[in-house]
Amino acid sequence: EGDKVLSGSINGEGTILVRTESSYSDSTASKIMKLVNESEGKKARSERFITRFSRYYTPFVCIAALLVAFIPPVFGIMELSDSLYRACMLLVISCPCALVLSVPLAYFASMGSFARHGILIKGDESIQNLASIDTIAMDKTGTLTEGRFSVRKVVSYGISEKELLSMAASLERSSSHPIASAIVESADENILPASNVKEIPGIGIEGIVNGKTVKVGNSRILPSIEETDEEGTVSYVAEDGKLLGYIVVRDEIKEDAPEAIEAMRKAGVRSIVMLSGDRVERVQKTAEELGLDKAIGGLLPDGKLEAFESLMQKGKITAYAGDGINDAPTLARADIGIAMGGVGSDAAIEAADAVIMNDDISRIPVAIRLAKKTEILVKENIGLSLVIKALVFILAIFGITNMWAAVFADTGVLILAVINSLRALFWKV
Repeated sequence: EGDKVLSGSINGEGTILVRTESSYSDSTASKIMKLVNESEGKKARSERFITRFSRYYTPFVCIAALLVAFIPPVFGIMELSDSLYRACMLLVISCPCALVLSVPLAYFASMGSFARHGILIKGDESIQNLASIDTIAMDKTGTLTEGRFSVRKVVSYGISEKELLSMAASLERSSSHPIASAIVESADENILPASNVKEIPGIGIEGIVNGKTVKVGNSRILPSIEETDEEGTVSYVAEDGKLLGYIVVRDEIKEDAPEAIEAMRKAGVRSIVMLSGDRVERVQKTAEELGLDKAIGGLLPDGKLEAFESLMQKGKITAYAGDGINDAPTLARADIGIAMGGVGSDAAIEAADAVIMNDDISRIPVAIRLAKKTEILVKENIGLSLVIKALVFILAIFGITNMWAAVFADTGVLILAVINSLRALFWKV
């Protein structure tokens, strides 16, 4: 009673009475979406090499063609017809089609490869940033963990573990809380009938099972209980004032998370950090199990954004991976935001630059490797276009080549760039 309920909160333990104190514009959900919009506006957009290069390329080519066309005849070096022919060759060679199209072609083809690996990437700039990741921060629940609770340990006193689970599930089946659901699922179908079931606010739940009063909840269900140091959420079970045991429930770390973390390091990620709204102790424990460089817990959406921005000041290109609406502002602020699409909220997916469609965290290092391959492909296409064009351009100035070579330097190079880009469709990582 008297607790503050944030908009977007989920009530999983019965009926509550809530008094509205703020309009939507002042609500937490509204503030989160406002942070998303502000964060998107802060993103730095690097200029493309081709855009910078074209500022000098086009004027240079036009001036060179004019000089070749009119300077030699003025000094009697060659006939006007010959100089005009060479100037025309220069213009054909310098046509920027291959140069301009080869870059988007490489990105377009690589996006198909990303999609084939279950990754949705939003634009070529996202690929550029992904290839240069220096630091990555991740949410815990749903990103590094499964996002669902399961029973990890059962300790019983005087009765079997099966009986303890059955007794707890008999009460918990009336609750929709994730922890209750985990206990009920673990008990399978061995659930006893219960009556007079009611919740004890801030403590747990109680009812009558087999004619005896049974309580399930935290350590306050009995004054004599000493809390255990078990990792996870502990639900104690008592019958007629006697402790029968306890059940440890926790969110499982994804099976492939440790391998994914190691793969990220091999892909060139220097620092891996976890940012979470969960309890600090639990966050630190998870970080130790995964071998992360740093972990910060107990964060609200704005606090998570502030913590992430401090990381951005230390890293070169900083990424963030998350799935909830509370991750949306940070996903939008990141140089590259990665949303876990399967369980992710619409706000998180909308704010992200890349979406992992099957929630497989091992797809993140795959995405980094694909991005690095794409950048190599882009450089190959640019280099191929510039080298061939420059070579034929010089030969044309001295009259060593002909118009067919000029056509090859234009259309032929474009075809070569297209063929080279198509390799991306068959990449295996």
